[in-house]
Amino acid sequence: MLFRSLIVEKLDPAPDSDAEDAALLDGIEPQTLPSGERFFLGLAIGEGEKRVSLSELNLDRERLLEYDIVRAVARAGAKSKPVIGLMTPLPAFGSRGMPQMGMPPSEKWAFINELERDFEIKQIGFDTKAIDAEIKTLLVVHPRGISEGALFALDQFVLRGGRLIAFLDPKAYFDPLGPMMGSPGGTSSTLEPLLKAWGIEYKEDKVLADLRYLSGAGPRAMPAVLTLQDEAMNPDEVATQGVGRLLFAFTGAFGGKPAAGLTQSVLLRSSQVSMMIESAIAAEPGEKSVRGFKPSGAEQAIAIKLLGKFPTAYPDGIKEGPEQRLKEATAEGAVILVGDSDFVQDGAAVQIGEVFGRRIVVPANGNLAFAQAVIDQMAGATDLIRARARAVVSRPFTLINEMEARAAQDYIGRIAELEENLQKTQQKLQELQKARGPNASTSTLTAEQQTERDADGCVSGPEGHRLAAPCIACGSHDECGGRGVDAAQHEALEQPDRLQCAEGLRLPREPVGDDTDERGDDQHRPGADAV
Repeated sequence: MLFRSLIVEKLDPAPDSDAEDAALLDGIEPQTLPSGERFFLGLAIGEGEKRVSLSELNLDRERLLEYDIVRAVARAGAKSKPVIGLMTPLPAFGSRGMPQMGMPPSEKWAFINELERDFEIKQIGFDTKAIDAEIKTLLVVHPRGISEGALFALDQFVLRGGRLIAFLDPKAYFDPLGPMMGSPGGTSSTLEPLLKAWGIEYKEDKVLADLRYLSGAGPRAMPAVLTLQDEAMNPDEVATQGVGRLLFAFTGAFGGKPAAGLTQSVLLRSSQVSMMIESAIAAEPGEKSVRGFKPSGAEQAIAIKLLGKFPTAYPDGIKEGPEQRLKEATAEGAVILVGDSDFVQDGAAVQIGEVFGRRIVVPANGNLAFAQAVIDQMAGATDLIRARARAVVSRPFTLINEMEARAAQDYIGRIAELEENLQKTQQKLQELQKARGPNASTSTLTAEQQTERDADGCVSGPEGHRLAAPCIACGSHDECGGRGVDAAQHEALEQPDRLQCAEGLRLPREPVGDDTDERGDDQHRPGADAV
């Protein structure tokens, strides 16, 4: 695709204007301010009659702005939908089922419906000997039982610079073939010859268990059913930006060291509190699946991306293979490997309901968003494959931030000083109380305690807090709620039995000792509703 010229036109869609009509026709959606005013901030790219729109530009996708613009330009210049190949033994396009063998009919996956909006999908069988030249991007989902000829075709496809996406699985829970083979939800798949040539290790009989990302709790906890959060995703990769939580059930993990000429980046990873367990016990809930659990102490790669010139897995070819074959890469290829295939199936990715006879499909998590982002990036322009999310541009108010930091520092320092003084005073009072003996009255202050009280403004004792000086309204030493409020901060309320401090704290006028105060009267007894 090549644009000879690029014309940039800026419009101000004022209300009831031609520019507003043009923005709406191009798919630019208005945004509303809290005041009710509307504004437009979007982008429409077109060539001829074709239009591709970014309906709104917002901060949530700031890191992907350049990627989104380049992708929109590429789509606007494309004459037709890109073609991607799909190779899978699973009923991705739906099936009539085999009721006599316990296999019910099934609908087309929501994942396939979403892909068909942007791509033309061409199905490829597992008995293929070559991948058509028109297919630049190939998706392989759970390749159980793949033939040597099909493996060789994948090898040649990558050598010529093809883009391969493979969803492998050590325990395909939703594979309908499982119950028919006597192993419900237990079929596995791999691309062992290719992975070995690329330097990648993958054990199809091992499942990843992670105590940080486990699903459920208590006896129903499933350490092998992972709910992956943002911490499990590479923040620098386009495919993992803003996808939300992911649900990966019984996924595998990748290890090893990429072969010479290949670079690897991890898209999804486990926590360090993880280990590989036998797939046979992975579906057991609670303690059974983690018996003898020993964390590896290292993060496991759940999804990886390989770029570069790939070595061949068949330097000598295969039996009954084509005479003309590639023995080395003629162009740089790209491969994305994911350790789970269940995550794109309806049972893990969507919630399906029915409203007035219509089938309603709602995403249950970010699984489909992640899968679509991976395919969209691989099927786009060559430069998009290596695209990475740009760093967030921060323009803080430095002066205000510095002022706030200084104020916080002064505040924290003052609080620490007050707490230290309070602690010292309480410690001294406790020492004085111990010196008086266990039988000494707790309602009468000693001369030493009186001195400490007057110095601190408020003394803490077994009976509560008292004011250091009498209240200016009534002359009483009343409780101050532990705030150390000086008497000068109080003022009399309309009620004769209450005080109120400057902060609005309402305090009862109750003597600490006897029922009467030091003046011998009982006018300061607290009311029944005293706070």
